[in-house]
Amino acid sequence: MKFLQIMKKLFLVASFSLISLLSFAADFFTGPLTKIANIGFDKDIFLVEDACKKQFILKYNTKSFISTSETSIHEALGAKIGMAAGIPINDVRIFAPHDTSLGCVDCYPHLCKTLHTVVPGKEVCCAEIPYSVHLQFTGPETLTSLTHHIDLRKIAALDLFTSNFDRHIRNLFFDDKTNRFYAIDMDWIFNDVYHIFKHAYIDINAGLPETIFKFDNPLTPLFAKLKSALKDVPFIGKTALTPHLLAVGVYNFLKTMDPKKLSDKEIEALKEVSDTLYILQTMYPPKKLYEEWMNIAQEAKYTYDPKKQQYIRYLISYNHREITKIRAQINRLISADTNTVSAHTQKVKDFITINWQNVSLKMLALQITLNNYQTT
Repeated sequence: MKFLQIMKKLFLVASFSLISLLSFAADFFTGPLTKIANIGFDKDIFLVEDACKKQFILKYNTKSFISTSETSIHEALGAKIGMAAGIPINDVRIFAPHDTSLGCVDCYPHLCKTLHTVVPGKEVCCAEIPYSVHLQFTGPETLTSLTHHIDLRKIAALDLFTSNFDRHIRNLFFDDKTNRFYAIDMDWIFNDVYHIFKHAYIDINAGLPETIFKFDNPLTPLFAKLKSALKDVPFIGKTALTPHLLAVGVYNFLKTMDPKKLSDKEIEALKEVSDTLYILQTMYPPKKLYEEWMNIAQEAKYTYDPKKQQYIRYLISYNHREITKIRAQINRLISADTNTVSAHTQKVKDFITINWQNVSLKMLALQITLNNYQTT
C-alpha cells in the first residue's frame, strides 16, 4: 500500500513537472526588463519587472571565496530539483557571462547571474505565524516545526537531499492568504564543494562508518589491503576528504530519538519527510544528479576543474548513501511494532541497500584515486 501511494505521488510530481516545464519553456519573461529596486546588501540583488509587469529577482551570487558562476550553478540546480519534485520553491534560470538576454538591467555582463520568480507572502521572520518555524536541524525544535505544515516537511526533505545548511527564516516565505510556505535561495546547497582543497585526494575508506545495523562488511579487509598498498602513492596530495553534509548530522540526531516518545503528528511528519526523500532519490539518483549539475554548468559556460568534478561525483554518492540511512532510521522510528514481519522485511531491505551503497561508494573512491594516480 505504501509503495502504491509513493508511486502515485511520483506520477503526480512528473505531471506537475511537465506542466511547469511547458509553461516556462516558451518564455521565462517578456522583455524588456526594467529595474525597480536594489534589494541586495552588496548591490548584487535587484528587483526587476518585465513588460507584462511580472516581477523577478536578479541575483549575481557574489561571494569573495568562490566564483559567481559556481554559486549561480548551485542556485539553479537546487531550484530545478525542488520544482521537479513538486516542492514549493521559486523558479530560477541561469544566464552565462555576456548573455545579452537581460538587456540593460544587467549591471555586470561579465558575470554569471540568475533570474528568480518572486514567491508570494513574506519572509517567515516578518510573517504572523501562530507557531515557531525552525528548519535548520539543530534539535527537537525542527521536528516540532515539521508537525505544523506539510510544506515544511517537503522543504526540509529538499534541504536534506541537497545538503542545504542555509534554511534560515529569511530564506523561507509564508503566504497567509493561501497558507503555503515557499523556499528560496539555494546557492548554499552542497556547499562542501566550495571549500575543498585544490590539492587533496579521496581516501578509499574516508567517511565510510558502520551501517545502522552494526554489520561487519566482508569486503572491508579487501579495501583495507588496497588502502595499505596505495598509502605511499603521491595521488594528488596528502589530505583525505570526508564530506561535510547536513544528512550526517541529521542521521546522528535521529539515532538519539526514542521511538516510544514520538507523537502521532511527529510520526506523520517523519513519514512525509521519508516519502519525499524517496521521491527525490528516485528522480535524481547520483548519476542523473551529476549529469544535471554538469548540464547547468554548461548553460553557464563554466567548466569545473577535473579534480573538482571527481569530488562532486563522490559528494553526490556519499550524500545519497546518507539519505538512505536517514530513511532507514525513520523506518525504525515509526514502526509501531519492530517484531512484525513487515518491520523485519523493511529492516532487511534497508540493510541490503545501505551495504550495497557502502560498497559502491568505496569502489567510486578507489576509481577516482586510481585515476588521479595515473594522471600524476
